[in-house]
Amino acid sequence: MRVWGFGHNPSGSGENDKSKLFIKYGFVSLGWEKHDEFYELISNMEKGDLIYLKKWFPRQGDIIEINAIGIVKATDYDTTAIQDESLKGHKAVAVAWIKDFSDNPVRFMPNNENWRKGINRFNSIYLETKEEILDNLIELLDINQN
Repeated sequence: MRVWGFGHNPSGSGENDKSKLFIKYGFVSLGWEKHDEFYELISNMEKGDLIYLKKWFPRQGDIIEINAIGIVKATDYDTTAIQDESLKGHKAVAVAWIKDFSDNPVRFMPNNENWRKGINRFNSIYLETKEEILDNLIELLDINQN
């Protein structure tokens, strides 16, 4: 199982935030012109992988915002029924969302100054490998918390 960070705000402004749409319909998609690197990454997702919807705020002290956490259900999703023209015809995967923080996103600032090393967090999709981020995701998934 791998863990993927997935952006849901392609323009960087709140007006294009796709998190609620992704959660409502159970998928994620690259909703812009084909970018080979990103399409290769989304094509590498497998059933059972963990995915989290994220925003990154580098100008606000490297804050990461988590909007949802889910599990990849299928590596293909038909976007033709979605009422958002920007997502139709683009590569998408089906996701079972298990935690939805979209109404109250969880924000944290990593403590390790090297947490960005090796990952381009400006990218819309990336394979998450940083232990501090993984630990935060595990804590958010802990169903035994009160």
